[in-house]
Amino acid sequence: MKGSGSLLAAALFACAPTALVAPPFEPLLEPPPSEVAAVLLLVGDAGDAAREVSPLLHRLRADVERWSETLPPDRPVAVAFLGDNVYPEGIRDTDDASFARDSALLAGQVWTLAGPAAQAHRTRGLFLAGNHDWGNLPGGPGLPRLRNMEALLARLASSGPHVELVPEAGEPGPTIVDLGSAARLVMLDTPWWLQAYASGGRADEVVDEIAAALAGARDRPSIVLAHHPYASGGPHGGRRVPLTPEWLLHKAGALVQDLNSEPYRRLRARLGDAFERGGAPLIFAGGHDHSLQVHEGGSAREPTWMLVSGAGSHATPVKEVESLMWSAPLGGYMRLVFRVGGGIDLHVIGASPDVLECSAGPDAGRCVEQGMAAFRIVYAAKVG
Repeated sequence: MKGSGSLLAAALFACAPTALVAPPFEPLLEPPPSEVAAVLLLVGDAGDAAREVSPLLHRLRADVERWSETLPPDRPVAVAFLGDNVYPEGIRDTDDASFARDSALLAGQVWTLAGPAAQAHRTRGLFLAGNHDWGNLPGGPGLPRLRNMEALLARLASSGPHVELVPEAGEPGPTIVDLGSAARLVMLDTPWWLQAYASGGRADEVVDEIAAALAGARDRPSIVLAHHPYASGGPHGGRRVPLTPEWLLHKAGALVQDLNSEPYRRLRARLGDAFERGGAPLIFAGGHDHSLQVHEGGSAREPTWMLVSGAGSHATPVKEVESLMWSAPLGGYMRLVFRVGGGIDLHVIGASPDVLECSAGPDAGRCVEQGMAAFRIVYAAKVG
């Protein structure tokens, strides 16, 4: 039929979400080191970032070294890698032809904690599992991939960097790490819930343990860390190309990794139960969507702040959703600075997606240096 293409194009245009424009923000002056109790860096979905050509990894390492060198030993510095640490299928077996690439990608992220100041300070690298780290395989078949990652991190840690998989492979968590008196980190393996592992009494037990971990924080602010976010305006939260097969599957809730799927809704409901009983965390930080987003919670069953920091090696668009306070289509990571005596500053460090990867070759070093310089604070807010 003549004109059918124009009608389809008009329909697609009408259904497409409006591009989000990042609102302005008030800059925050960085406190002097004497007023900093701890620093936590959040980077997710860096699984395609190769060390030699990733300005982001070099920028992150510089940030880690600066804080590790500046703060005294009793003021913790940590980096949380929020899953999907190795694309596309996690760490394959050593006899697989892809093992060399897989292991190099993970080693590149560990390298950000291998500097002399980071090792002397005992700065911790906390690696959480993402669905790709499970090999995107359900339950038992994916567990060997996660165990491969755990074993490789242990080998890399033996040379100096303080890195580990948290929770342990195949365990849902919660794993607790206290940043002194500044904050309590509660880490979860959310793919465990979505890939046919959570069932019956074990899930009930985990919910009880999450509630107890939050209640046990006492005067510390609690921060829950996971791969899957609590809220998102990215593709997994709803932004799909209209009228495509993937869009239809999302609308039907058939994509397990999307927020509207039945397993995901069940996960959020169980977390809400734990938050209501143990006290909702101040912050819930995840990755999964390849973007930088700041959301504000609105009920006792929700965290006060919900962060998405999944732009470690890719960047995808974000649409307006009710809870969204800020976002921008950039690559980057986030930094939480905990002040002595209370108060938490959030800084989002971002750059154009064009500088996330340099071309290999003789000019790669210069490109990486220029890319590092492009990263800047693109958003700041007091979140505690």
